[in-house]
Amino acid sequence: MPESFRIGFPREQIPYTVVQIGSAASHLTYDLTFSGFHSEEIDRALLINQISENLFALSFVWFILLSYVSAGLSGLLVFGRWRGYANWGFWNLLTIVGLIVAVMFLTEGWEKRGKFWRSFTVIFTSLTLVAWAILVHLVWNI
Repeated sequence: MPESFRIGFPREQIPYTVVQIGSAASHLTYDLTFSGFHSEEIDRALLINQISENLFALSFVWFILLSYVSAGLSGLLVFGRWRGYANWGFWNLLTIVGLIVAVMFLTEGWEKRGKFWRSFTVIFTSLTLVAWAILVHLVWNI
Protein backbone atom coordinates (compact mmCIF):
# COMPACT_ATOMS: atom_id res chain seq x y z
CA MET A 1 0.00 0.00 0.00
CA PRO A 2 1.56 3.34 -1.00
CA GLU A 3 2.75 5.43 1.95
CA SER A 4 1.05 8.55 0.58
CA PHE A 5 -2.29 6.74 0.67
CA ARG A 6 -2.16 5.66 4.29
CA ILE A 7 -0.52 8.66 5.97
CA GLY A 8 -2.36 9.34 9.21
CA PHE A 9 -4.25 6.04 9.19
CA PRO A 10 -3.21 3.06 11.26
CA ARG A 11 -2.74 0.15 8.88
CA GLU A 12 -5.04 -2.17 10.85
CA GLN A 13 -7.97 0.24 10.35
CA ILE A 14 -7.82 0.22 6.56
CA PRO A 15 -9.68 -2.71 5.02
CA TYR A 16 -7.71 -4.23 2.17
CA THR A 17 -7.01 -7.59 0.57
CA VAL A 18 -3.57 -8.99 -0.05
CA VAL A 19 -3.23 -11.45 -2.91
CA GLN A 20 -0.03 -13.45 -3.26
CA ILE A 21 0.48 -15.66 -6.28
CA GLY A 22 3.26 -18.21 -6.27
CA SER A 23 4.04 -17.87 -9.95
CA ALA A 24 6.14 -15.69 -12.20
CA ALA A 25 4.44 -12.64 -13.70
CA SER A 26 5.11 -14.00 -17.20
CA HIS A 27 2.64 -16.82 -16.48
CA LEU A 28 -0.21 -14.40 -15.83
CA THR A 29 -1.78 -13.78 -19.22
CA TYR A 30 -5.12 -12.33 -18.04
CA ASP A 31 -6.06 -9.58 -15.64
CA LEU A 32 -6.84 -10.63 -12.09
CA THR A 33 -10.51 -9.97 -11.28
CA PHE A 34 -12.71 -10.62 -8.27
CA SER A 35 -16.37 -11.50 -8.36
CA GLY A 36 -19.03 -10.96 -5.72
CA PHE A 37 -19.66 -14.69 -5.46
CA HIS A 38 -20.09 -16.08 -1.93
CA SER A 39 -19.35 -19.71 -1.36
CA GLU A 40 -21.27 -21.83 1.14
CA GLU A 41 -18.34 -21.57 3.51
CA ILE A 42 -18.49 -17.76 3.44
CA ASP A 43 -22.26 -17.78 3.98
CA ARG A 44 -21.82 -20.17 6.91
CA ALA A 45 -19.09 -18.00 8.42
CA LEU A 46 -21.28 -14.90 8.08
CA LEU A 47 -24.19 -16.68 9.78
CA ILE A 48 -21.97 -17.88 12.64
CA ASN A 49 -20.58 -14.37 13.02
CA GLN A 50 -24.09 -12.89 13.10
CA ILE A 51 -25.20 -15.41 15.73
CA SER A 52 -22.09 -14.96 17.85
CA GLU A 53 -22.49 -11.18 17.96
CA ASN A 54 -25.85 -11.61 19.73
CA LEU A 55 -25.15 -14.92 21.43
CA PHE A 56 -25.80 -13.84 25.02
CA ALA A 57 -29.11 -12.16 24.23
CA LEU A 58 -30.29 -15.04 22.02
CA SER A 59 -29.28 -17.62 24.62
CA PHE A 60 -31.10 -15.77 27.37
CA VAL A 61 -34.29 -15.45 25.31
CA TRP A 62 -34.15 -19.16 24.38
CA PHE A 63 -33.55 -20.08 28.03
CA ILE A 64 -36.62 -18.11 29.15
CA LEU A 65 -38.78 -19.49 26.32
CA LEU A 66 -37.72 -23.11 26.91
CA SER A 67 -38.27 -22.74 30.66
CA TYR A 68 -41.79 -21.40 30.10
CA VAL A 69 -42.73 -24.10 27.59
CA SER A 70 -41.21 -26.86 29.74
CA ALA A 71 -43.13 -25.78 32.82
CA GLY A 72 -46.33 -25.50 30.79
CA LEU A 73 -45.91 -29.00 29.39
CA SER A 74 -45.06 -30.33 32.87
CA GLY A 75 -48.18 -28.71 34.28
CA LEU A 76 -50.20 -30.25 31.46
CA LEU A 77 -48.74 -33.71 32.12
CA VAL A 78 -48.91 -33.68 35.91
CA PHE A 79 -51.86 -31.44 36.74
CA GLY A 80 -53.82 -31.49 33.49
CA ARG A 81 -53.50 -27.73 32.88
CA TRP A 82 -51.01 -25.45 31.18
CA ARG A 83 -52.40 -22.30 32.66
CA GLY A 84 -50.99 -21.39 36.03
CA TYR A 85 -48.00 -23.71 35.74
CA ALA A 86 -46.13 -22.34 32.72
CA ASN A 87 -45.10 -19.27 34.72
CA TRP A 88 -43.36 -21.54 37.23
CA GLY A 89 -40.73 -22.10 34.55
CA PHE A 90 -39.41 -18.60 35.19
CA TRP A 91 -38.10 -19.88 38.51
CA ASN A 92 -35.63 -21.88 36.43
CA LEU A 93 -33.79 -18.57 35.92
CA LEU A 94 -32.55 -19.17 39.48
CA THR A 95 -31.26 -22.62 38.37
CA ILE A 96 -33.01 -25.92 38.89
CA VAL A 97 -32.50 -25.51 42.65
CA GLY A 98 -34.53 -22.28 42.51
CA LEU A 99 -37.28 -24.12 40.65
CA ILE A 100 -37.32 -26.96 43.19
CA VAL A 101 -37.55 -24.46 46.07
CA ALA A 102 -40.39 -22.63 44.29
CA VAL A 103 -42.25 -25.90 43.66
CA MET A 104 -42.28 -26.49 47.42
CA PHE A 105 -44.83 -23.66 47.63
CA LEU A 106 -47.30 -25.39 45.32
CA THR A 107 -50.45 -26.43 47.17
CA GLU A 108 -50.62 -29.85 45.49
CA GLY A 109 -49.31 -32.97 47.25
CA TRP A 110 -45.65 -33.91 47.53
CA GLU A 111 -45.90 -36.65 44.94
CA LYS A 112 -47.23 -34.30 42.26
CA ARG A 113 -44.65 -31.65 43.16
CA GLY A 114 -41.89 -34.18 42.61
CA LYS A 115 -43.41 -35.31 39.33
CA PHE A 116 -43.64 -31.68 38.22
CA TRP A 117 -39.99 -30.79 38.72
CA ARG A 118 -38.76 -34.15 37.40
CA SER A 119 -40.88 -33.86 34.26
CA PHE A 120 -39.76 -30.23 33.92
CA THR A 121 -36.12 -31.33 34.03
CA VAL A 122 -36.62 -34.03 31.39
CA ILE A 123 -38.68 -31.78 29.10
CA PHE A 124 -36.33 -28.79 29.48
CA THR A 125 -33.27 -30.93 28.76
CA SER A 126 -34.97 -32.55 25.76
CA LEU A 127 -36.10 -29.21 24.30
CA THR A 128 -32.63 -27.76 24.84
CA LEU A 129 -31.03 -30.66 22.96
CA VAL A 130 -33.57 -30.35 20.13
CA ALA A 131 -32.95 -26.58 19.88
CA TRP A 132 -29.19 -27.22 19.82
CA ALA A 133 -29.58 -29.85 17.09
CA ILE A 134 -31.68 -27.45 15.00
CA LEU A 135 -29.09 -24.70 15.42
CA VAL A 136 -26.27 -27.03 14.40
CA HIS A 137 -28.28 -28.20 11.40
CA LEU A 138 -28.99 -24.62 10.32
CA VAL A 139 -25.39 -23.52 10.72
CA TRP A 140 -23.82 -26.49 8.94
CA ASN A 141 -26.46 -26.94 6.23
CA ILE A 142 -27.12 -23.44 4.94
